Amino acid sequence: MEGDEFLSALCAAVMRSGAWGQRLASQFGSWASIVGDPVSARLERVPSPGKWNGREHLAHITRMHGVCSARIRVILARESPTLPAYRAEKDPTWAQWRQIPVPELLETAARRRETLVETVQELSDAELDRIGVHTRLGPMPMSEWLEFFLLHESHHLYEIFKLARTA
Repeated sequence: MEGDEFLSALCAAVMRSGAWGQRLASQFGSWASIVGDPVSARLERVPSPGKWNGREHLAHITRMHGVCSARIRVILARESPTLPAYRAEKDPTWAQWRQIPVPELLETAARRRETLVETVQELSDAELDRIGVHTRLGPMPMSEWLEFFLLHESHHLYEIFKLARTA
């Protein structure tokens, strides 16, 4: 077994039996301290033209819960489905999402995260091994889709962290 294959197999074996649910819950637990004051004007400040403010980053990662849940359903229902990359700019609901106030986004995210954690905790090992094909990243087992979700969310949390703390 090559090094990359071994590492992938080891990671997959470790992330079973509810560990994904724990990771999802743990990362969500950091949102409040990262966001800080949910009515802070800093979350509304646009860092530069064409860039999202903190509220828009938060709206995006809240919206991504629905995208992730839909991807899980498709991967479970079909054999190796191709799942296109999500682009907020192409989402017909994005204009509405980006206007939602931060406190409401946090409430919505909490409900969606709870549902996502419950869904993921119920996945069997065989379901975590099911493949979905990302148009840019290629074939990935469900476990890697969950990792991708968390990494993507982390990127946006980092942006929120910076925006919430700069004048």
